[in-house]
Amino acid sequence: MEAFYRKLRVQFGILLDDTGQPEGGKWNYDSANRNKMKPEDIKKVPQPLLFSNDVTDINKRIEKHGVKTIGVGTDQLLWPTSRSQAKELLQFFLEHCLTNFGYFQDSMTHESNKAKSSLGAFIILEYRLH
Repeated sequence: MEAFYRKLRVQFGILLDDTGQPEGGKWNYDSANRNKMKPEDIKKVPQPLLFSNDVTDINKRIEKHGVKTIGVGTDQLLWPTSRSQAKELLQFFLEHCLTNFGYFQDSMTHESNKAKSSLGAFIILEYRLH
């Protein structure tokens, strides 16, 4: 993925200086994202903003048509499914998560899903699609 992201940054001129080199002198700061979460760090992570979108009809159609899936779904989808939900999640992320985003990005704990509560891909996709 490193080569892919670097290629895109060069192609689109993202975060590059006038000489085509990365702003700040480094292509990435992944080593700074590998901090271990201590119990006191976990306590500071906000509860994620989750939604309750009814997908019962979708699940019935999947079952009716015999679509093979991985895992077991529920009738409530926790991710945003509308532009308004995506905007709400973006605002939540900006207010509660951005300050420490990335610091523990690669850490693994039983509660690590809370640490990565930006759900960034969902925000971007929903916001851009509408």
